[in-house]
Amino acid sequence: MKKINYIISAFFIALLVNCTGNDNEVLNESNIAHENLNTYKGILVNNRLNAPIIDSDNKTLARKESAKTINLEDFSLDQIAKAVEEELAKFPYIKEGDNVTEKVELLRKDFPTLSDEDIQKNINVIEEYYHQSLDYLVYKKLSDQARESSKITKNDYGSAQVDCIDNKGVFRSYGGSFGSRAMALAAFYQAGQAKNIAAAEYPSLASADTKHDAYRHILWSALLCRYYYTVSSKAPKLSYAKTVTDAWEECGNNEKDAMYMDYHNNEIGRRVYDRNTPYEKFLGFVVGLKTPSVDLLKQKTKEEVEKAFYVTGTTQERADKIRTKTYNCVTKYHRRSRYICDDNFDSGFLPNPTISDFDDRETRIVEPDGPECWETYYEAYQSCDGTLAVYISQ
Repeated sequence: MKKINYIISAFFIALLVNCTGNDNEVLNESNIAHENLNTYKGILVNNRLNAPIIDSDNKTLARKESAKTINLEDFSLDQIAKAVEEELAKFPYIKEGDNVTEKVELLRKDFPTLSDEDIQKNINVIEEYYHQSLDYLVYKKLSDQARESSKITKNDYGSAQVDCIDNKGVFRSYGGSFGSRAMALAAFYQAGQAKNIAAAEYPSLASADTKHDAYRHILWSALLCRYYYTVSSKAPKLSYAKTVTDAWEECGNNEKDAMYMDYHNNEIGRRVYDRNTPYEKFLGFVVGLKTPSVDLLKQKTKEEVEKAFYVTGTTQERADKIRTKTYNCVTKYHRRSRYICDDNFDSGFLPNPTISDFDDRETRIVEPDGPECWETYYEAYQSCDGTLAVYISQ
């Protein structure tokens, strides 16, 4: 992941150099008033967001210090999601339809003393700073609204299962080593639309274990990735979605086959997002992630579900097939050669497969006895495609 961030950061740097020109060079220590800047983990930052900076390299301490001043427990998920959506414009996260140039300028203004090499080196710390600032801004907005209305809504997670995954710490530390709880909660709320979309796509099917179920899980995972914004990398988004969905299964009470089905389809959802989220380009340089539309993710999810594989067998058999990805299998054959010039040799039974089942591989052994001492035979094996979505009930 460090290598990925290194490469992406380099693209950011190339953009900054090429789109600003000689008249707007990255500022250095000799041409900026340091008294107007703050320090975050050794990096000078123009704190235009006016967020209190918890400048600690100790991640556990930083989270504890943050929790003393930022507590989102008293607000509902929809309140948090709305506040996050309003505050995101202040950050260099590239959303659908955003002006890329403006987002790059935000990054430059926030870290005006960083050279190209420094930006490349410190992209993870920059991400942490933004996450920490977003939490503060969202909390401040919600607190101001509460004071104005004299009402605070207790967080309505809506189910014991959601409370369970929250208690596991899922919403506390993703998107870098210091994650945004506000972003995590907002992404969870936004991704919840997958439930209604799935019901509309497959109204005649039961919601459990069918293609309806597969669609919901695949789209849910893709949307969790989509709505968790990062500056320059997919890795935290994919990690966040996996952690949420894994915890959801751990907190549930599904049978083994249904549980592994959900794990598997969630993995496919992350793949759908990954394959349909290209890097944004500007003047030939990659500058961030191009956020896919919800409609595109719906379309790609439907394509995965329409070719999904129906897994049969007992509960344990289905669970084993899905867990080991040994479903959707066909019998194929390796072509082999064996030595037969031996009195003790027993030729046994030779299968007679059709030519379409043959594997291209062949074992040939040349011995002094000549070709008449060697016999061709065919060894059966199972070839399985474990990349398809799955369902276990029709």
